[in-house]
Amino acid sequence: MAARARATPGTRGGKPKAPAGENEELLDRLVHDLRNPLGVIAYYSEVVSDAAESERLEMCERLRINAQRALHILEEFSLLGELRQGAGRPLFEPCDVAALVCQLSGELESLERRPGQIQARVDVGGTVRLARAHLTCALRGLLREALRGAARDDVVELTACQHGRHVVFVLSSALPATAGRGGRSRTPTRGLEFELAAGVAALCRGRCTAEMRAGRSVITLTLPQADSVPPPSAS
Repeated sequence: MAARARATPGTRGGKPKAPAGENEELLDRLVHDLRNPLGVIAYYSEVVSDAAESERLEMCERLRINAQRALHILEEFSLLGELRQGAGRPLFEPCDVAALVCQLSGELESLERRPGQIQARVDVGGTVRLARAHLTCALRGLLREALRGAARDDVVELTACQHGRHVVFVLSSALPATAGRGGRSRTPTRGLEFELAAGVAALCRGRCTAEMRAGRSVITLTLPQADSVPPPSAS
């Protein structure tokens, strides 16, 4: 039987502040993740004006890619910080799920230099009202982590479908046998990317679950459409 884990928020209804240790850990991770793209941006910004014409186009593309990476990191960490503080409310707006999945897949395959590695299948008719900005951050983080953990010849599978008044995203990717310390595979519930997705699900009154199936990580993110979200309870 597959081991299943369900993410739930630490506190519902209130707005507790994250412990100081968690804030320091989040800041350390933010600095770590920004160091590489900002270093690349600083270097190429200095040399691009003096580069030969044949090299300038490639340098400008490297600048663009790393600037986009840095913006993604800032956006995701900002949202995660809000979720840890119990702040923020989802903004429900029209969302073309097929277009969003196509955009994120192409964007990440380009940024991570993994062309064609994401296989996506979307069965959501028309436009639905979802917390689009929150969904974008959550899905991007999960996809990027799956790509980085997968071998070059492994496929990352993403499906999206409607189930009643909910939209269900299922992400499946292979886990390297030596992903964790001591040769143990890292479980999909560990890491800030899953925490972000679980926090978004809790905020939107959906759910996020993870399980292992035959050496593959399977994460299911279920988000309600706007008209199926109950009003917040009075406190």
